[in-house]
Amino acid sequence: MRNRITLLLLAALPVLFVLGCSGKKPADWPTVYPVKITAMKDGAPVADLQVYFKPTSGTMTYAVAGTTNSSGTAVMETRGNTYTEKGVPAGEYAVTFAADLQPTRTVDAAYDLPLEERRAYLDALAEENAQLRASNPVPSGLSGGSTELIVTVGEGGVEQTVEFSEFSDDGSTREVQESETSDHP
Repeated sequence: MRNRITLLLLAALPVLFVLGCSGKKPADWPTVYPVKITAMKDGAPVADLQVYFKPTSGTMTYAVAGTTNSSGTAVMETRGNTYTEKGVPAGEYAVTFAADLQPTRTVDAAYDLPLEERRAYLDALAEENAQLRASNPVPSGLSGGSTELIVTVGEGGVEQTVEFSEFSDDGSTREVQESETSDHP
């Protein structure tokens, strides 16, 4: 009986997903333009990064994000509460990247350990976190709360390749203006 219920729930998930994501375009939805961002490090594509656009001024009632594929390219999408569309509204955006770097250990797991084991466990966790930070492909100038990359989106859309090795911690800002795209996402 339990297996039947599990199978029924699993069969219903795709239907529920489609129903939950099939929102109607809101009347006040902005016009969006095609935007592709390609992440490279030392000439090689960087996959599985989250790419976020945040307006440099004003507020935004939607999110603009994408995920790099195996070619390092993210097709940016504008996401609202009930509607998502490929593309980005016109405007100036600060661009940040984030890698999903999760340690295999958690602090919570140390609570029930005897004191000496807890210390060794937390030391191992600190070392693992240090290794994850060192392996992060995203330079500090393109992650977190500030960024060195500003992109201006206009009617032509944007196709931009970002070479991570060109970005440093010097705090300089690089601007990318709108550009015509031949291959709209």
